[in-house]
Amino acid sequence: MDSQSYQYNYDDVENNYNNMIKNQSWYMRVGIFLLNGYPIGEISFKRINYEKSQCELGIMIVNDRYKSQGYGTEAIGLAIDYVFNNLLIKKIIVIHQVQI
Repeated sequence: MDSQSYQYNYDDVENNYNNMIKNQSWYMRVGIFLLNGYPIGEISFKRINYEKSQCELGIMIVNDRYKSQGYGTEAIGLAIDYVFNNLLIKKIIVIHQVQI
């Protein structure tokens, strides 16, 4: 995790998204938005392996003011439901990284 606070910048996000589409990123990413449409993070579905029926799941909340308010918990719950019921994956691998 990065200890630096992230400030949302529309142009940076738009450029990052356009580059991701152009490069056809190898894993799915979906945004986490407030009800008013303001983006606060993303969920990523990495290394989807249908033969082993497993994938990795990642989450990033980009601004400290939205952390510890339940948004990540709700997003992870929705992502887990999606993995099990839509992708039909049976195992989610979680890798926890700690920055020291």
